[in-house]
Amino acid sequence: MATLAWLQARSLTVGNEYYFRNSIVDSFRNKENDAAVKIQSWFRGCQVRACIRRLHRTVTIIQQWWRSVLGRKQCQLTVQVAHYTMMMNLYNAMAVRAAPESCSLTSMKPLQPSTSYKSS
Repeated sequence: MATLAWLQARSLTVGNEYYFRNSIVDSFRNKENDAAVKIQSWFRGCQVRACIRRLHRTVTIIQQWWRSVLGRKQCQLTVQVAHYTMMMNLYNAMAVRAAPESCSLTSMKPLQPSTSYKSS
């Protein structure tokens, strides 16, 4: 009976010790959990920043390619417009150029009827 009384008295102390030890362990466990969350969030941030950096380089390459395509198209159009303008200037210059005297309409003599053709 004495053992039972001793165990019953001891059970309150054991329960308190168990609660106290677990509360200390829980506080350490919470601290470790918070530290693990910080480390994982830092690592995840590094991964995301590396991915964004890689995407930025890729997008920059695509933009360079597209701008070169547009530049070549613009250059081609500029050359075509310059060629068209040059040809129109040439045609306009030829149209207003003075004709030589032998080809002018005022120096042409009227045609005389030819005697080689006889009508019957």
